[in-house]
Formats: sequence, structure tokens, C-alpha cells
Amino acid sequence: MSSGFIRQRDGLFTLLGHTWSDTTGFALEEGQIGHLLDCLHPDERSGVVASVRKLLDGVERHVHPVVRFLGNDGVYHRVRLDLVTSRNALGSVSGIAGIVSHVCNPVKDPSADGVATDSCLSYAEAILENAPVVLAMFDPDMRLLCSSRPLLNWFDDSNAVDETLSLFDAVPDLPADLRDACTRCLLGEPSSALAVRWRRSDGREDWLRWELRPWWQDDRAVGGVVMFAEIVTDLVLEQQERERVGTIPETVNDFLGAADAEGRLIYLNTAARRLLGLSSDAPLPTKPLANLAPDWAVDSLRGAFAQAIDAGSWSGPGALTGAGGVDIPVEMTIVAHACPDGSLAHYTISARDITHDRESELASRRQGELLRAFVEDAGYLVLLLDLDGKIQLFSKACENVTGYQSSDLVGKVMWEALSPLEEKDTYMRVFSELAAGHSPARHEAHWVAKDGTWRDIQWTHSALTNREGVPFQFVCMGIDITERIEYERRLEDQVRLINEAHTELAVRQAQLHTAHTQLKALAQLDGLTGLLNYRAFREGLDREIRRSVRMKSAVSLLLLDVDFFKSYNDDFGHPAGDEVLRGLAQLMVATARDSDIVARYGGEEFVIVLPDADRAGCLAIAERLRSAIERAPWPDRPITASFGGATSVAGSLSSYSLIAEADRALYYSKKRGRNNVTHAADIAESAKNAWDEG
Repeated sequence: MSSGFIRQRDGLFTLLGHTWSDTTGFALEEGQIGHLLDCLHPDERSGVVASVRKLLDGVERHVHPVVRFLGNDGVYHRVRLDLVTSRNALGSVSGIAGIVSHVCNPVKDPSADGVATDSCLSYAEAILENAPVVLAMFDPDMRLLCSSRPLLNWFDDSNAVDETLSLFDAVPDLPADLRDACTRCLLGEPSSALAVRWRRSDGREDWLRWELRPWWQDDRAVGGVVMFAEIVTDLVLEQQERERVGTIPETVNDFLGAADAEGRLIYLNTAARRLLGLSSDAPLPTKPLANLAPDWAVDSLRGAFAQAIDAGSWSGPGALTGAGGVDIPVEMTIVAHACPDGSLAHYTISARDITHDRESELASRRQGELLRAFVEDAGYLVLLLDLDGKIQLFSKACENVTGYQSSDLVGKVMWEALSPLEEKDTYMRVFSELAAGHSPARHEAHWVAKDGTWRDIQWTHSALTNREGVPFQFVCMGIDITERIEYERRLEDQVRLINEAHTELAVRQAQLHTAHTQLKALAQLDGLTGLLNYRAFREGLDREIRRSVRMKSAVSLLLLDVDFFKSYNDDFGHPAGDEVLRGLAQLMVATARDSDIVARYGGEEFVIVLPDADRAGCLAIAERLRSAIERAPWPDRPITASFGGATSVAGSLSSYSLIAEADRALYYSKKRGRNNVTHAADIAESAKNAWDEG
């Protein structure tokens, strides 16, 4: 068994530990594998190069080629190289770890003379003795098989390197992360690099970067765990300090940066990147910082760097080109730092974006201009009054509204010069409250113009106070709302007229709706009797038949015809006949149920639709109505009627068939002598009985 550790440094990968021969070592450079290739059989060199490249490029994390390796005896030995990536405590690749995990019988090169020998074992012992890093190999029970000298020097407790004890038993306080990594390796899972704080036997604490890999037996079973470790305490502490100190510039909202002696940027904090429009992962500009200024400011910034060299530092205004090519004004400080020999080492630069300051100054000037324009040109009425109400400023808009010039009214009390007599007390009360510290006042009042016309003004009054909060002046802002009030008056008149028209329209629409409803009702009624007409009867019958189908119920139809009605008309006249029909309609309505549909069928024939009435129900209603007609006190002579009924169950008959059946039954009643009731089903039974008797 032999081991080695390969580390990357300045693009060069160097094999640490004992060399493979007495005189030559191995080196991995960017384009070759150095002397290692010389020790491999020529047919296998390209494969090893490709495997190492896969590790360095991150394509593979573990390669294990079996190669022919040239020993000192000039004989090729077949060995297995296990190569894995090695990472530091920060997680970045620091090199490659390599293990010769199996040595086969030597293979004689056909082109060489001599006898093969197994000299690799002596190399393994030399590597374990001289490797400057911790190298250790454990069996499946985590018992130590072999280790390099640093591991033996690490512990003063003999149990720690007792080959009869498991590592877990020998080191009870083994860090949990390392214990878990060992367990995963025994399951065949390689462990990534992990940094562990470990207390040494002398009480000192160190950070160790560990990398663990399972090693495999010939039958591909896990043979145990191989450990690589190196002390990275200085690296971790340096990184922690760098992170602690490095966070300070990142919390500052101002531009902080550093440049080399040529003025090229070597560091920018987050605020500086944001100001220049650079993302957090974007590379720094390669040109000097002075060239990042707008064209008009480049020479000035170069001069600032020169002054910083002469005086040690420079402060003053400048400009930088920000995101999107926008010129950003800054207040900048440049400090030049010297090497011990007095030569320039680097610059530190701080800058503060003063865009907001410039904008505030510009906004202040614009505000003053706007205020002057507001007072002079805007449509607002603006006045300044002293505490006695005397006018100190009378704006152009005030002149336009009143017809007075400013010179006519400055120095006069406003409410005495312009207000109607009845509103002076209101003005005096408002300004007294303002002088007492009340909130700004809003109200509507009037001004009397020079030509005597009244103007409606909407006012907002407020008091200006000094630093002690004492009022010293009143500001009055008003809007001439004369035209608006007149417009509102006209609008109210229009709204009133519209509302009246709307009310009248609503009344007419209601009348039209009533007339339409009445007309619709009349279209469904018989003009003589007031009953439903034939059309309404057919609609009701169709509706009830559909319901009977849906509800699986019965519906019956009853037809009646006034007996000998033609002779009645001939004997007593048509007006008397009409009275009989009207009286008969009243009897039918009084006798029928609320759910029944009573209609005039035509002439002296009437019809009743009987929902939910079977044959028995139909006959009962018909007999009750027949008896009522027979007993009624008719004026000229008794009146009787003949009835015919039919029943449909769950849509067994259509409306047409139901009418036909009822009409057939009516005919049968007349044939039997009139003034009687016949159901269509009775006709079928009579016919059957007659057939049976015959």
C-alpha cells in the first residue's frame, strides 16, 4: 500500500510525500503529468491524462485507472491509482489526492530485460513516513491499518493509534461530523471536504480539513476508509478575520474602493458596484478609475490622483459614469498608500453620491421660481396680511377679480376695503382665531369689486409663525367661485327639470305597463263570459300535460255542452241565451277547484282542465257541476248540460288525444239522452261488456 497527495499551487500540481524513485519526483503541470508519465507504460499515458483532466474540470470526482507502473527495477507493475479531488476548508479545489490501493504481480515489459520485482511497497512505507499531511487507512471496523507520521504525532494517547481498537472507541470525542462521514464512507458514499475544529492532546485547538473516501477490495466490497487531512487553522482564521473585516465596507452606503499603483480598480464594495452599474459577480473594469469618469471630468480626476501622491490624500468634487452612462456628481476622497521603501503601493477611494444634494438645491431654486409664478400668474387669489389685517401683498389675480390695483389697497384693512358690511365680523373672527394658534380656516365669503359687483370667494387662511411659534403674518389663498356657483344654480335647475321629467316618464311607463297587462289579460279572456278563451285553454292544457309527465301524475279534461241551447235561443232570443252562458260560467267557476282551468270552448261548449284528477275525481267534479246546473233557478225554463271526460296518466295521451277522447265521451252522453256524465274509459268498458254478453 502506498499513498501520495497532489496539491495545486500557481498552476502547478506537485506530488507531496516520498518520490517514486530515489532521484526523481512527479509534477502535474497544465499540459502534462511530468515525471509521472515517464513512470507509466506509453499506451496508458493518455488515459491517465484524460482522467486527471476530468477531475480538474469537475467532470468527475473520483477516478481509479489500473495502469502499468515502471519500478526502479525497470519492470512494469500493474497497480490501481485512486485519484480524487481535494478541497480546502472554504470548499474550493486545492488539489488531487492519490492512493495506490492495490498492487498486482509485476508485468515484464517485452522490450526490457530482467526479472520483475514488487518495489512499490517500499515506496509506500517511505510515503507514510515522510508525507507532511495526515494519511490513514482503516478497515471496515474502523481499525487503523496504516498511517503517516503526522497522525502518529497528533496523539500522545496510545489508544488513539491502537490497531486493535476502532477509531470510534479509541477517540470517544471524535467530532460528530467526522463520525458521520466515516459511517457514510463505510456505506460506499464518498464524503466531500469538511472542516472540523479538533482539540489536540496538548490542549490546543486546530482546524483540520478532512476528506474521506471508501477503498475497495478486489470483489468491489468496501474494504474500509481512507482519510486525508491537513491543518488549515491559519487559513480558517484568516478567512474568518477577512470575512469579519470584509463585511464592514459592504455595510457602508457610500462608494468604497481600492486601486493599484496604476489606478486600476482591485476592489469595490456593493455600494460602489451599484453606483457604477456592476452586478455583484461582474469582473472589475481593467481601465484606471479616472477613465470611468465622464469625458469632461477625466483630466480633473487624473489630477486628483496626482495630488494624492504629492500630499498623501485629496478631497473634492468629481464625477463618475454610472449605470446607463448617466453622469453622477460625487464628493470624493483619494488616499495614496506607500510601500516601506516609499514607492506607491495602492490607493483607497471613497465617494458620496451628491446627486440628491444637487437636485435639492435645484429644486429649491425651482420652488422659489414656481412660488413667484404662482403668486403672479396663477389663478389663485393670494394675499399677505399683517396681524391687523392690513394688506401687504395683493397678487395679480386679486387685481383681475376686483378691478383694483395693488397700490390702491396695500396698507388697508382687507375686510374694510373689500368685504360687504355684513361679513366683516366673520373675517375678524377667523383671523382672531388664527392669531390665537388655531388651525387654518376655510370658508366662503364675498368681495365687492370696484364696479360694485359681488364675487363669491372660497378662502383658506393660515398663519405664518416665527421660531417660537408666534404668528406674525397671515397668508390668504382664495378661488373665485362666482361662475361655479352660478353654474351650480343652473345645474340644479336642470336637474330639477330632469327629475320632474323622469317622474312623469315613470308615471307614464307605469300606466303603459298596466295597459299592456290588461290588454294581455283581455287577449286570453272570452268577451262574453269572462272565462279563458280557447287559446288560453290550449296553453294551459299543454302545460298541465307536461307537468303530469314530469311528476308522473294524472290530468283530466271535462267537456260540457248546454242541452237544447239552439231551441232556447229560438224561443227566448239571443240576449237571453247570452245570460244563460254567463250564468253557467259563474256556476263552473264556483264549483271548480282553485287549480282547475275553466274556459269557454266555443258556442255553448265549455271545458275544464283538472290537474291531479284521475277518472274518479273527474267524474265526481262533473257530477257535482251537472247537479248544480240542473238545480239552478233559470229565468225562463230549466237548463241542463251533458258532460264528457277523459284522463291522461303521466303523458299517456297528448293534448289532442285527450280532447278527442273527452269529445267522444260527450257525444256518448248526448246519445244516452243528455243531462248525464260519461268518461271515455266507461265507453271502453261498455263496449267490452257488450262484446262479452254477445
